[in-house]
Parts: sequence; structure tokens; C-alpha cells
Amino acid sequence: MEGEWQLVRRAGLVEVLPIASQQAPRINLIFVPDVSSKAGSAKHDTLDSNLTSLIRNVDPYSRLFQFHYQISDQFSWTRLADYGEKLLECLIECSRQHNLQNCPLLLVSYGLGGCITKRAVSIVQERYYDQMLSGLNATLQGLIFLGTPHPLYGRPGHIEKLDSLLSASLSVSRVTLAKIREEVGLVWNMSSKFEHVQFHFDVISAYELLPTNFKTGFLRSKSEVLVDMTFATTNVRRERLIGMNADHRRISTLVPESELHQAIDKLLRTIVASTKSREMEPMQPISNGALSIDLDKIWQSTPAASHVDAKEAHVQTGLQVGSVPSSGAKSPTPTGATAGSSQVAAGYEMVAVNPGPVSMTPAVNLPCYLLRQYSKAGTCFGRDDVLGMLDKTLLPTKNNHQEESRELHSFAICGLGGLGKTHIAVEFALTRKKHFDAIFFIYADSEMKIAESFNVIAQELGLAEKGQSDNSVVNRDRVVQWLNLPLKYTRDEHNEDMVLSPDYYANYLLIFDNADEPEILSEYWPLTGTGSVLVTSRDPLTKSRLYSNDGIDLEPLNDDDAADLLASLTGNDEPLDRDDALKTVQRLGCLPLALYQVAGLIQRKNLSYHEFLALYQRPTFQQDVHKFREQGLRNDYDRMLFDVWTYDNLKPEAVYLLECCALLDPDRIPEFIFQSNAITLVDDFPHDLEAYESARTDLFKSSLVKRLQGNQGISVHRVLQDAVRGRMEDERFCKIFLSVMNMVIAVWPTQELGFLFKPELWGTYAMILPHLDHLLKMLRQANPFKDNLDASRDFTAILVKAGWYLCERGDFQESLSLIEKAQQIAEPFEEHLGKEIADIDYTISLIASYLKDWAKRTFHVKRNMVYRAAHPEEVFDLALAHNEMAYFHNEFGQFRQAVEEGKKALEVYLGMQIYSSGEQMAMHPRLNVAIAYYFLGEAEEAEKYAETCLRRLERSDWEWNFTADRTANTLYVLGNIRLLQGRLEESFILQKRALNHYRDTMGKLHSHTLKAYVKVADHYIRLQEYELAISHLDTALSGWGDVSFFAPEKARALHKKSQILELQGQHILANGTNVNAEKTWFDWYESTHKAVEPLPEKPDYDKYIPFWAR
Repeated sequence: MEGEWQLVRRAGLVEVLPIASQQAPRINLIFVPDVSSKAGSAKHDTLDSNLTSLIRNVDPYSRLFQFHYQISDQFSWTRLADYGEKLLECLIECSRQHNLQNCPLLLVSYGLGGCITKRAVSIVQERYYDQMLSGLNATLQGLIFLGTPHPLYGRPGHIEKLDSLLSASLSVSRVTLAKIREEVGLVWNMSSKFEHVQFHFDVISAYELLPTNFKTGFLRSKSEVLVDMTFATTNVRRERLIGMNADHRRISTLVPESELHQAIDKLLRTIVASTKSREMEPMQPISNGALSIDLDKIWQSTPAASHVDAKEAHVQTGLQVGSVPSSGAKSPTPTGATAGSSQVAAGYEMVAVNPGPVSMTPAVNLPCYLLRQYSKAGTCFGRDDVLGMLDKTLLPTKNNHQEESRELHSFAICGLGGLGKTHIAVEFALTRKKHFDAIFFIYADSEMKIAESFNVIAQELGLAEKGQSDNSVVNRDRVVQWLNLPLKYTRDEHNEDMVLSPDYYANYLLIFDNADEPEILSEYWPLTGTGSVLVTSRDPLTKSRLYSNDGIDLEPLNDDDAADLLASLTGNDEPLDRDDALKTVQRLGCLPLALYQVAGLIQRKNLSYHEFLALYQRPTFQQDVHKFREQGLRNDYDRMLFDVWTYDNLKPEAVYLLECCALLDPDRIPEFIFQSNAITLVDDFPHDLEAYESARTDLFKSSLVKRLQGNQGISVHRVLQDAVRGRMEDERFCKIFLSVMNMVIAVWPTQELGFLFKPELWGTYAMILPHLDHLLKMLRQANPFKDNLDASRDFTAILVKAGWYLCERGDFQESLSLIEKAQQIAEPFEEHLGKEIADIDYTISLIASYLKDWAKRTFHVKRNMVYRAAHPEEVFDLALAHNEMAYFHNEFGQFRQAVEEGKKALEVYLGMQIYSSGEQMAMHPRLNVAIAYYFLGEAEEAEKYAETCLRRLERSDWEWNFTADRTANTLYVLGNIRLLQGRLEESFILQKRALNHYRDTMGKLHSHTLKAYVKVADHYIRLQEYELAISHLDTALSGWGDVSFFAPEKARALHKKSQILELQGQHILANGTNVNAEKTWFDWYESTHKAVEPLPEKPDYDKYIPFWAR
């Protein structure tokens, strides 16, 4: 199958219905079709004849072009965005060949092809500095969108509408839709950037009035209006919205004399008349080089540039902007960096680097730069001395790669929030990028964020597959392993044992930003390697906790540097005002964050420095600027230092919004949290979209919050959060806490029934979870649950749901920690929160099963059963409890008791109307009963229960895809039963189907998927297909990694592998693998059983494998 870049490179513009005339056209039209099929192969992929006739009627010599492209077999928003870049390249190339620069350009787009157009237009706007694109912008005289969606972040129903549109256009499955949803932030970003384009021409957006019929599954269909007015509106100036009596498939057909026909006719005639009255401004000549920008100028404007030799400019020159990587093209790359590929990851800006040919197989994708989105070089004032320290400590040297000097370098920047620690770290990364093959910027204020960043790093380096929901611990170990030995190229039998040359090792820079609890870095810290680690932290002890003990306590700027910064921010650098500027920064204590805030105030009020100082003497003005005094700040300049955040003059709604932001995770606050139904419960909060936007605008004006690039949410400075919270009295804090808690609860997605595996919701959960974690940290300030039973119940319930999500993802330790915090909140109300505590028991018991903590497992599963038995009116929970007891008895080999409890669960389920009517089927207890009979050797009884489940699942796609685990579990259990019956081929087929379903829904390296890899490997061993068996076992082993509670599974897999190697005659390798298996097993046994059981003579590899994994 062709790679993505190859498909993009083959896209191009093709002239449609050419005219054999030398007459110059007055209009050039470009048609961008939908993605419903290969370009040009379907009716709606070509220009409508009525539209063609209309254009030729206005201008008989017009040139018509169509953009041909192909979205192969796997649609993605990333690939669609890439075609926006390609469309620009094609327009530039077409301009060379057909002399288009002197003629107006009209772009007509149909369906999702309009997203390609929006991306291209946005790029033209972003790269305004490029003369070539500026010329292209001058020729563009109109846009027409036919049924093109304009999805926006936080708008109700937009995600669902996208799903329907993709289902209708591409006939994708639910699993594929879930994967596409993971990139939805990219299409939100494209829509938002398009809205900010400054248009000098008209935009026509046609939307549908009639529903479109499309299939949603086997023998199932749906009918809905796919792109209605709200979904088509682009919100740009000079947009005209036109409703069409057509569905999505027919909206590209132009009906004569219709409103759309008349609007296009008017637009065409306006363009032609304008062409006749004035000459178009010609485009600049286009050289054979691609779009480029001289980044040397950025480096030269950086204050720290004087510390580095001019010949060693740290920012790469000739960086191609908007070009497509080509395997055959030669282009400059950073010194010491390996050619590779970079892509956009959520929350990061991937700095594009063109690949060049390599002579050896790359071990990872290099160069790889993951930097903060909204950062640029050359804006760090007064920190040349600090950057010099970083140069000395962190920049690679020629001796870095020698075996005796391969030593990790680290440095910590410590100090108060607002001093510019992060700014320095970003400046260093951007201006020294040339010296590193990889740079990773990580938000390190919580372990959850670090783990997620390492997931992204693993995927971008190629250590993990993109789109797979792999275990975070596994990805962490992979990345740390590479950081410890950062090889650029893979080893083979020719160089496996040789001492490698320096060129084999990569230089990397790892930045842990805001690591205020440095102890959480221990699991992510490389111990060796040729890399550099930079840490920023408020904790001054961070310097002494690093391995190298290098670091600095950052101080405020000196007067001159602070005055330079203020002049740069305000645009006032007049020499006559220099003295007043110095007095101003001295009055503000030279704190960088204060200077940024006051500069905004000076600009907004159009004040001179002298006027500001005069006003600042007035108490009322001073209160506006410094109304609150930060607790714990001390004045290093022997002057009183007040806060610089001007939020007391805000409207009450804006203040409340700011206070809510102060309790949420600061780096990325999704705005849909503030648009939930829960806001109706809050008196002071803006209750409608208009009021909310007004309050948010007030905060933007004072830079109290910041809009993230691509409308990915808002951010707020941590120091500002501290100040806002410090101002709150306990009563006010508790009120705000409960408000925010209710907002978060309101946006947490619900599931149909109880505790289910729903991977399609994981992306949303991951966005909300950091805010729950932050709320937990806020409880140190005051207790909002004192004498508040309902709030305790609600917060306990949402924490249990969050813990279940982490359990689904395989983050069992994090899940247990969160659930135990929920338990602490609920315990003071134990008498009234029995159900919530039972839910906690249920969840902890399941997590303890994965962690093999049998004492905890036994206590909580039995306490849950006691409560449920005492409250039979809670029927569904009682059924779950009996089912969990069946699971528990299977776990401990008590199979008769498991059968009994499973049948009790079925009896309770059948007492509910939804189950007795056949609308739903209770499958988990049936599977537990089937498993028990399987281990009892009663194959016929086991088969009866398992086959009942499978027949139900095969009734419809909805049943098959209802949850991620029950379908695969059914296939897996029935496969084991067939094995017991001697029906080996049937067993093999069922186990492979189970593996595929686990892998497609829960991820390649989820614990349930790994057990299936081992089971399928057993079949390959039976069939003597030893290489396939080893491949499956190796996949399982890589998934388990060094996670302690998976040691029995790992030991058993190693033992199986050693047996295969023995059968292949590889006796030495087999022996070594078996020794590793025994060591793994004994190490685990001693750490968990030594106090209660004697050490056995040899391992029992099957005894401690959970029943569900055998």
C-alpha cells in the first residue's frame, strides 16, 4: 500500500474542458471534490455541467481546473490537512505553466474537499511574509463551499455530525470512526484558523435542507441532514449562506435560476467587471526552490546569540515551509541530526525537517522535535548569563559519545512562578535546536501528564504504533530505554558487539517543565546516554535532587534588561523616555510577568511611562493594578511588591470564570467544561454563550487567561491561580470548588450500563481527568465536603468513574490511588454513602485482581457482596456483585462456588424487565459459569453457556460492538472450550478472532490482548510454525515489560519461548531464555510470597496466572 506522503505527492491539478484559444481568461476556477471516492471516478467528483456552463457564459475563455487527490484506504484528518499544503504547491506550479498570476482565482469546493481549501487559504494567511504566497492571495477573489462542514470545538453535536458525514461519504465502521475521532482536534484547528483569515472577497456557503440516506451497518440505515446551516456557517466576514433543496449527494448539482445559481452568477460578473477596470497585481517570480524562510534572522535577533560563534548559527537555515518530504530530495538538516520525519501531535508543534537519504536502517524517527505550540525564538530578554550556563552544561561536545564520557547532563532552573523559567527553557530549545537530534518538551506538574507525554514521544519516535491504546508504563519503559542508549541506527549481526562510532548515538534534550514535585521524575529519568535534561521547578531543592547537582535559583531581571523588555512589549523605545521606563520597572520589582501585564495596561490605555507613573501614585489606579497582595512573596529590592493582575475591576461573571479557572488544571482547560448544563446551578456564572464570551474577553484583555493555539482550550498562569485562590475566604473557595466539581461531573461522558469497557470514550476522559486530579490537590486549602453529604456523594462517584477509566487503560496503580482517595472522602459519611462505598469496594477488588494483591482483593469483594445482599432493591448492583463473586471463586480455583454465584447473578438479571424480555443479555455471568465448567472438565456444560453468548453477539453489529471486552472474552473462552473438546482448528480460529477484536478495540498491548497473543502462540507451537509463535510471544513480552505484577505472565512466556528454541536446536539461546524465565519467576515469588510460603525448588509457571489468561 502506498505511504501517505507518496499519495500526497501524486495529487495534482488537471485542466477540465480546455479551450483551444489564445485569448486570456478573466477567471480561473479550481474545483476541489469531496473524498467520497477516488478523484474523478464518481459523478459528484467532477464539475457540474450547469456550473461549467454558467462560468463559460460569463467568461468564454475561463480556465477550469480540478484538484485530483486520493485518500487511500484509511481516512485521517492529518492526511486531509496535508492535501491543503499540496493544493498550494499545485497552484504555484500551475501558475508557472499557465500564467495564472494575472487572472482572478475562484475556488469551488464540495463536501470535505472544502476542508482542504480552508487549510490552504489559512496557510496563505499565516505566511503573509512570503511574497510568493502574497501574490497568490492577491489573485484569490472568491470561495464557494457546497455542503462543506465547519466543525468547531465545544459546539454541541458537531462531533456526531462529523461521524454521520464520514459514514455517509466513506462507509466507515464504528472502530474506524473512533480512531478518526482521536484527531478531531486537527479539524477544529483548521476551522478556527480559517475564521481568523482577513477576507477581501465574498464567500458563499451552501447548506442542505433535505436529509441524506446512508448506511450505518449491516442492514441498517439512517436519514439526516448532514450539513445544515449551523454546521456550514464559517463565521467569516462577507459570507453568504444559502439553503439548497438538496441532500448532501446532490448539493453539488447547480439548479438553474436557483438562489445559489444567481449568487454565483453575480459573483462571477463582479469579478469580471473588476478585472476589466483594473490590472491585477502580478505574483512574484517563483524560483525552483520551495517556500522558504530565512531563520538565520531569528537567531541573529536572539540576545544569547553573542555567546555562540556566528558560524554555528543554531537555527537551521533554508527550512522548507509547507513542502512535502521526498525520499529522493536532498535538503539541509541540522548538524549531527539524522534525516527522518516529524508530524503534528496533540498539544505540540512538530518542527518540520526535510528528510535526506540514509545509509543504515534508522532505529527511531529522527530528527524529532516536540516543542510548545505558541513559542518563538528571540523574545527572551536579560537571560544571556543563564543561557550561557545552559550552553556550558547541556550542549553536546565532541567527547560526549566516547564510552568513558557517555554521561547524562542535567540542569535545573528554580524560582518563583512568573520569573520566566519556562521562557528560558523554550528559548534554549529553539535557538540550540541544531545541536540536538531530538527535543522533547514535557509538562511535568503531574505524573499523568508526564505519562501521556511519554506516550506521544514513543509514538513520534516510532517506538509505539500511532492510534494504539498502549499501556502507559510500557511506553515509558520503551522511551527511557532509548534515552539510556539513544542509537540512531539498528544493530545487526555485523555490529551487535562492536564499539560504535559517535555518529551512531543521538543527542537529545529532555525538558521537564514545572516539575514542582521532582520526585515523580524518578521513573522517567534516564540514567545514562548522550542526552541533556533541563528541569524547571518552583522547588529550590530540585537542584540538589538531580544527579548532576547543576542548577540556579533564578532572580528577577536587572533594571536595564527589564527596561528593554518593557520597551519591546509596549513598542516605546524612545531614548527620551528611557529614564521613565527605568523608574517604571523599578517600581514593579523587575518581575517579568508583572512587566507583561503592565505593558498590556499601558498599551490598552495608550499611556506614556510618565503618565503611568503619575497615575500609579493614585490609590484608585493602584488598586486597579495591584489590589491583591500575594501571600508568601518577599521583596528582593527592598520595596513592597504587590500583585500585578488586574481582576478586581472585572465584571462579576468574569471574576467567577477566573476563580473557576484557578481550580482547574492550568495548561489546557477545555471550554466545554464551562458550557455544560451545570452552570445553571451557579448564580454568578455567565449563563449563556454571549455572556460567557463577554466574560472570557475581559480575561483575555488583561492576559489573565490565554487562548491555546487551534482553540484547544484556555490556559492560566500558575502564579495567578495561586493568587486567586489565596484571595478566597474558605466559604468562597468551597462555593467555587463545588461549582467547578459540578461542571466537570456534567461533562464526564456516561455509559449505558455500569462498569463497561468503552474505548471510544477514552479520548474525552483523558481531556477531563487532569482537572479531577487538580481538584483533588485543591482539597489541601479547605474542605468543601464538611457537612455536605450530597457533594461528597457526587465527588466520590465521579472519582470512581475516573478510576475505572484508568483501570480500563491498564494504569492500575494510578487507578487504585484515585479510588482510595475517593474512599477517604466517602468514609466520614459511611452511614449514608453505603452504595458509593460498595462501588468503591467493587472497583478496588477488580484492580487488586490485576495487581495480584489477594488480601485487598478478598476484603473488598466480600464487603461489596455483604452490602449488596443487604440491599436487594438495588437489583443491577446485586447482579454485578454475584457475578464478581463468581469471578473471585474462579480466581481461587473454587469452581463449584463460581458456578453457584454465576447462576445467582443470572437469576437476578432475569428478574429485570430489560433482561427477561430479551432486550439485553447478561453475558458476563454466563462466561464466568462457562469458565468454571471448563476448569471442571465439563466441556458440554461450558459450551452451552459460551455458545449462547456468541449466538447473541452475532445477531447484529450493535451487539458485537457494544463493549470492548465481552465479545473478545466470549471468543477466547469458547476457543478454550474447543481446545478441551479436541476441536483444535475451531479453537485456533476462535482464538485468532479474539486476538483481533482485543487488538482493534483495546489496543495492541492491553493486558487482555497480550493473553490472546500467548494463546495463539500455543496454537502455532502445535502447528510447528515456530517463528510465528516466537513473534507472538515477543509481542506479549514487550507489552508486559518490567511491570512487576505481570511477572508470572512474563516468566511463563519466556519459558514457552525457551522450549521453542530448544525444538529449533538453538540450545545455548534456549538455555539463556529459560534462565531468564526462572529468574523472573523466583524474583517475583520472593517479593510476594517469601513471608508466607517457602521457596519451591522449581517454578510453577501456570499456578499464578489469572484464570482469565490461561
